[in-house]
Amino acid sequence: MMSQLQNFQGSNGYLFASPEVHFDVVEGRAAGNVWVPWYTMHKVLAGVVDVYEFTRNATALEVASSLGDWVYHSHRSR
Repeated sequence: MMSQLQNFQGSNGYLFASPEVHFDVVEGRAAGNVWVPWYTMHKVLAGVVDVYEFTRNATALEVASSLGDWVYHSHRSR
């Protein structure tokens, strides 16, 4: 499962079921109507971290790290 998630993960680390612009909408940088993507993102990231903590699956750590990088670099200075 972690390998498949890694396959779907964008080159920038993004891994989510909706477009990146949804995060811009809730942060007031784009127009639209979306609801709590950060809550859902937290659940995705927490689940992948749990996989690593319980199984020591190196791919899970890579996926979580890349996704964390996306969060940091995409939204830290906005």
